Amino acid sequence: MIVIIGLFYCQSSLSIGHIRLSIEQLLLNTASDSLEKKSDSTESLDSSAKLYQDLQLDQLELELDISSLPASLNINFSKIKFPEPYSSLKSVKLHCPSFSFENNSFFCEKGNISARGLFPVNSQSKSLLSTALFSLQYNLLNDQLSLTIDHLNTSHSKENGLISIEFQINKNNWSAKLQAQQVNYQEIKHYIDFYLAAEIKKFNELGGQGSFIAQFSGKISQENSFRLKSANINGSFKQLHYSYQEDLAENLEFQYQLNYKAELSSSSAQTKLMPRGYKAELSSSSAQTKLMPRGYQQKLSQNQEIRVLLSKPKGEIYQNGIYVVFQGNELLDAQLSYQKNHNTIAFSKFSLKLPHILELESTGKINLDPDLKDIAKLINLEAKLRLSNSSRLNSLYLNNILEGTDYEDFELDGKLDSTVKLKSINNSQHVDINLNAYNLSLKFKDNISFEHLNAVINWQNSNINKEIKSHLTWEKASLSQLPLGQTSVDFITQGDQFRLLEKTEIPLFDGAIQIDHLDIKHMDQTSEADRKMTLVVDGMIKPISLSLISEHFNWPVMDGKLSAIIPSTTYGKDHFKIGGAMLLQVFDGTIIIKNLTIENPLQDYARLQANIDLNHLNLESLTKTYDFGEIQGRLEGNISNLILQSWQPIAFNASFRTPEKDKSRHRISQTAIDNISSLGGVSGLISRSFLSIFETFGYHKIGLSCRLENNICSMAGVEKKGDGYYIVKGGGIPRIDVMGFQDKVNWQVLISRLTSIRNANQAVIQ
Repeated sequence: MIVIIGLFYCQSSLSIGHIRLSIEQLLLNTASDSLEKKSDSTESLDSSAKLYQDLQLDQLELELDISSLPASLNINFSKIKFPEPYSSLKSVKLHCPSFSFENNSFFCEKGNISARGLFPVNSQSKSLLSTALFSLQYNLLNDQLSLTIDHLNTSHSKENGLISIEFQINKNNWSAKLQAQQVNYQEIKHYIDFYLAAEIKKFNELGGQGSFIAQFSGKISQENSFRLKSANINGSFKQLHYSYQEDLAENLEFQYQLNYKAELSSSSAQTKLMPRGYKAELSSSSAQTKLMPRGYQQKLSQNQEIRVLLSKPKGEIYQNGIYVVFQGNELLDAQLSYQKNHNTIAFSKFSLKLPHILELESTGKINLDPDLKDIAKLINLEAKLRLSNSSRLNSLYLNNILEGTDYEDFELDGKLDSTVKLKSINNSQHVDINLNAYNLSLKFKDNISFEHLNAVINWQNSNINKEIKSHLTWEKASLSQLPLGQTSVDFITQGDQFRLLEKTEIPLFDGAIQIDHLDIKHMDQTSEADRKMTLVVDGMIKPISLSLISEHFNWPVMDGKLSAIIPSTTYGKDHFKIGGAMLLQVFDGTIIIKNLTIENPLQDYARLQANIDLNHLNLESLTKTYDFGEIQGRLEGNISNLILQSWQPIAFNASFRTPEKDKSRHRISQTAIDNISSLGGVSGLISRSFLSIFETFGYHKIGLSCRLENNICSMAGVEKKGDGYYIVKGGGIPRIDVMGFQDKVNWQVLISRLTSIRNANQAVIQ
């Protein structure tokens, strides 16, 4: 540069019109002289010679035509070696047709530059000739610089893959404008892999095209370091795709806007893009000078603000087990600020909009720990959610997101809105949640469903504030296939507790579940592993027709009414247990259920265990509508070690018999005898004998037992006799005995016999 200045000053006195120099020889001679003199004036020349050696310049020539003004300047070299990631440039040619020096300023207008190796992406692009137009203005006295590079091509395309740069330095300020038009990721992959964190290398098949317009401004510190003050970027991505382990994306495209602002101070951290008066100490063995270190993280030592706006997304993405197909009208808007004095990040706006479906608006503040490794806690939050079309949310998003999970059958319809407020007071967090549902319907498999649900639900995580009542109503509901009628409930939810405010009746078939008192404690199961949720309930089941229950669950038809007293109950995570015995009043007798536990009660694979006692059931009430045949008398029995898996019996030990001191009338019909006989392996006994003239018979006692294990039922009766056993032991006149001879029966065969009795009033002998 000193040589070029000297040539301009000497032009008139020396009458020089055309100069051609070998910079290599000039720098080497300068370096030799500086080594001998060792003066301060030669220090910069010494650095220049050292820089020349480290850059490995090859055949560098400078040609200056000053025969007329403005002059023209050409700089050519066959090769130059830059630090990573820039590697080597070859066949570099710089031409400035209008080059001048006046008022201590250099000017170059309408220049052009070309080089090979600037974008060494793949084998097809290694020989790519990159060209660009440029203009330059530089003032030596005040260090003012203006540089424009236009239409720098990153590919062979004449329309896409173009980059333009405008850069200015004015006193202690700098600014830049960068434009990119449909630049392919693979064309600049070499630079992105170098500057960004190494994590990006884990992505396979990463690719896409990007366009943007970016404006930057900042200050230059006394240490000649560039410090960013503001940045505004508007751009878009197209055909973005990647895969990383099980995560992947296809044909993604979206528009984005990024705005950044920082309050710079003398203590602000410095982002060293390129030192002013660049002096790089390089060596051929270790070229480690980088414009920005890999994995660089600027310390948060200044107030900063950032806004990110993402819009018009399209394509598909599968991330962390969630699959989403974007519709093109989604919008994400986030505005964040870092407050240095309080070491907090505040988001003045976080907005997610799915037009005509869902809107989420929130503000809040996050407190950071001193070393910035972890987020300490969320100290302030206000959020509003408005769901205006849940059925469309379900069809466009939830179906894809929940597919392959336990909730893939979840369906939602209706509207709701919710507000969440969180505030930190005296190192504790206080949360208030309000949820309003309007004519909402939801369904989860066949276990849970609600129709026309309306609700106002208020929840607080502490008892500092006054309790606020919540209200819930529905027209129809289903819980584990039980049909629940129209219900209205008033309750309090606070902390990890739930309390019913007044007696509530929930219609069920032709009766109801009456809940007098309901109190749930320790609903939060995340804090203490040994603290289980407790459900305390007092109530009863008002009489329900067993025929309706039987019909609903496709059970054998039963007659009579079901009523019960509901005891205290506990429910832990995926575990339901009756604390005492449940008393059912049915068939003019009682059924006592003890030690009842249910694992995963809301799942299809639920597992139930219980012991059941039957006391003085009225057989006439039990059998008269059964198509089994009428039996008069009483029945007692027990079912011990009962296990149901997926609501089907897999093990039990059951025994049914006539009570020892039963004084009721003992009569059994001809039909009942034939049906009981079929269970023991024989049928049609009476119809083949003279006893067919009698419609009923007397009996002394009845009994039958079955121990189910490995799908085999081991059967027995009230007494053994020879190779068989009594199922019905006769008594009175006329008298008849019913014997069983099969002590091992396949459970499915036994079920088929019972089904045949119910459907055809006759047994199938196998």
